Amino acid sequence: MTDLDAEENSPAEVLERFKRRLEEYYPGKCELQGRSVGIELSYVDLDVVVTSAPSEAAKQAAQSDLVRNDSFLDEDLNWSGLATILEAGAGEGKRWKSEPLQIPDRETQEWQRTDPLAQIAVAAEKNQACNRHFVNVVKALKWWRVGHEELPKYPKDTRSSA
Repeated sequence: MTDLDAEENSPAEVLERFKRRLEEYYPGKCELQGRSVGIELSYVDLDVVVTSAPSEAAKQAAQSDLVRNDSFLDEDLNWSGLATILEAGAGEGKRWKSEPLQIPDRETQEWQRTDPLAQIAVAAEKNQACNRHFVNVVKALKWWRVGHEELPKYPKDTRSSA
């Protein structure tokens, strides 16, 4: 998360700025992607996704231990801790709701909305509904792809366009 205003900064400018900064630490390893800066190292590929300035409530929620630790997806999830943080950030008498963040899309030259807290909640809910196997299946599929580099980066949409 940054303090950048999406109204004052173009997606291309933001991604280029972050690429230059990351190149200081990872020279020759960074590449601009559509909505992120990719860093390719021998032991990991990392996508750095930049967001525009979020509200204080969203900042507090994203920085909470509950959200920053992905092991909670494998466990019985108690969302009351996150709800407490979100309610406090919303202010007295206001009910907090998930607030989308904005990420730069270099190809469309627009800021796109994304909601990582909602994605975490959906994944946690799906994991619970699947007897805690959803997260493990996703992890297994990601590792399986490591040994199959001939596959395209993204799945092909086989739905008919008619």
